[in-house]
Amino acid sequence: MSHTVVFITCLTLALSAVHCLKRQNCGRHYQLKQIGAYTYCYRMHVIDKSDTIKMIDESHCRKTSRSSTISSISLRNKEEYEFVKMLYRSFHRLVRSIPLLIGLTYKNGRFHWFDRSSFNYTDFLGVGYKSHFSLYKKGDCRRIFLHSRIIHGDRKYYTFDVDCNAQFQQYFVLCRYQLPPPSKLISDFYRIAS
Repeated sequence: MSHTVVFITCLTLALSAVHCLKRQNCGRHYQLKQIGAYTYCYRMHVIDKSDTIKMIDESHCRKTSRSSTISSISLRNKEEYEFVKMLYRSFHRLVRSIPLLIGLTYKNGRFHWFDRSSFNYTDFLGVGYKSHFSLYKKGDCRRIFLHSRIIHGDRKYYTFDVDCNAQFQQYFVLCRYQLPPPSKLISDFYRIAS
């Protein structure tokens, strides 16, 4: 084969790969959102069974996806918080007023996200919210919910916490996973093509 034919073939494959990568999607029932340099897929679930809330959201997310990066939602910045509120609001209209269990746990005096991301963004907790955690003893475990009542006009969002061993009858869980960056997909494509 001539060098020109090889070049044209490789160029066609590369352009096809780049075109496909621009159209990344999450699959059925997931919402796509780019936050900063990363692209994520989100899916809301309704949990309708009475079970302890200790890790139910994390295990539910892992059962519903093959992605190794799926986790219960963490709120890492204002942009993501606003997007989560929009998803909650749009999904919430269809169902009566129920809270959203987020992937945040308070244990041994510290907040922990299930996905192990840093706990840097706290605006969603509200003014003075963290101060009441000083009342808990070492070993106490609390799970955090986001909630908004269905009202017309401006909706107020607030958080509340519940003991990890408490049972909750009905709540939302929001699962999220990260799509691989396009540069990784392109390098994987070239590795496979060669």
